[in-house]
Amino acid sequence: MEIPDFLRREILGNQLFDYLTAAVIMLLGAALNRLLSRLLSKALFRLTKRYTAGVSEAELHNLLIQPLGALLFLGLFTWPLAYCAILCP
Repeated sequence: MEIPDFLRREILGNQLFDYLTAAVIMLLGAALNRLLSRLLSKALFRLTKRYTAGVSEAELHNLLIQPLGALLFLGLFTWPLAYCAILCP
């Protein structure tokens, strides 16, 4: 696939195509973030069900969704993949 000429312009040592690739990776990561954090909180509830007798699945999910979402989005998946798409000067 040939990259159009306007996407070959360089800004800070990176082509516009590289910035576009990084933006798409971050948007996909944000879209999958909710799904992955929900699945992970359900798995954690099943693993800790016998130890957390007074906590329902909905309560545990509400407690874990924000920290898990930030961890998945920022630390593990999206930022490292997007960072690999561009070169930092």
